[in-house]
Amino acid sequence: MSITTSRRGLLTASAWAVPAIMVSSASPAFAGSGVVPPPTSSCREIDYTFSWQASGYSFVPTSSSSLYGVGKGSAPATRVPNQSLTPAEVAAITPLTVTASNSFTGNRMRGRLASDGAANMRVSPFNVGGLQARGLTLLQDLTTNNSLGNNAATRAGHAQVLKLEFSRPVKNLRFTITDIDSTSGQYRDRVSVSGGASGVRATALRGAGTASDPWRNNSDNTGYDPGVGSGNVAVDYSGLAPVSTVLVTFWNDQSGSLSSYGLQGIFISNLTFRAMSC
Repeated sequence: MSITTSRRGLLTASAWAVPAIMVSSASPAFAGSGVVPPPTSSCREIDYTFSWQASGYSFVPTSSSSLYGVGKGSAPATRVPNQSLTPAEVAAITPLTVTASNSFTGNRMRGRLASDGAANMRVSPFNVGGLQARGLTLLQDLTTNNSLGNNAATRAGHAQVLKLEFSRPVKNLRFTITDIDSTSGQYRDRVSVSGGASGVRATALRGAGTASDPWRNNSDNTGYDPGVGSGNVAVDYSGLAPVSTVLVTFWNDQSGSLSSYGLQGIFISNLTFRAMSC
């Protein structure tokens, strides 16, 4: 996210059923066993979408004195229409909730608000990444311009961690991280995700999305407008085991003294995935 102080001032009947005469004295085989019972015949795997803007997602900070710091927000995912569901299957659907929360590592990171309205952990006030949709904002800086350290591992110790939680396990999760860029002396975006997801990178980016090989820009001085797709990575969990939690870690790998407190930002696009309907 290319940010300068002039442009953007400081301020995402089942198998165990028994005859009726036995019910009073027998209990289900799953009771107390820790085994999850199989879904009812009306539950099935279906496609969902989650829109940061349309879902009604709203971030609630933990502390009123730190409005752009840690907190969380939740909203329901939306069932994709036209999936040939029977009336019974539609009636059986229960809400699937997506919760976004954040934390900071190290003792110098903080969330921020920019003069254009972009604010940490809030829905962006503009479309991002050339995707024609708004995204979840991760916008952060440091409390001083002092160096973050002489090596990459030390600098990575000052980060923001976004946690995405799903109320039921999801599979084939896909989303795009946008605006991974750099500005000399101020920030070098670094991003990793949990769970071994693959990533299709824009040509200006490199990396594997891991802690040791994060997604990053090929250049140390190439900033983008948040609305373009030049800093995008399309993240894909297809083919992996279902997940209930995904972590996105975002940090600044700029060496030496910083300018503008290392202010940097990325965005998380809307989500798509499959999950059981109930």
